[in-house]
Amino acid sequence: MSLPVGLVTWQLILYGILIYLSTQFHHVNISLGKVDPLLRWLLVTPDMHKIHHSRLPRELNSNDSTVFSCWDRLAGTFRMRPHLETIDFGLSEYDDPDWQTLPGMRKTPFSPPPSQPAPPHRKSPPD
Repeated sequence: MSLPVGLVTWQLILYGILIYLSTQFHHVNISLGKVDPLLRWLLVTPDMHKIHHSRLPRELNSNDSTVFSCWDRLAGTFRMRPHLETIDFGLSEYDDPDWQTLPGMRKTPFSPPPSQPAPPHRKSPPD
């Protein structure tokens, strides 16, 4: 079966599987060690993608590529930091303990974000 965009069904299915696997790979909480800096010149790695989940707007709005890191480099949205352990993850609107429960997390996609400032205990990364 051919699709209107010039792809056959199996190609679209294969593309979906590869995108899914790539997304799962860069969301795992592992470090590739010394291989990561080399591999990230071509592919999105877990350490590269972690920056995207930072609370800092300049980092949150970066590293959006799914497979090839060159797209972030070309778009000027590539960001890295030397100490990944200093990343403060998440959205400050959901810091309240009620949002950090299983029921709270389950309702998050269906609720407007609460309006509250980030708690003062949050650390800032070194620049």
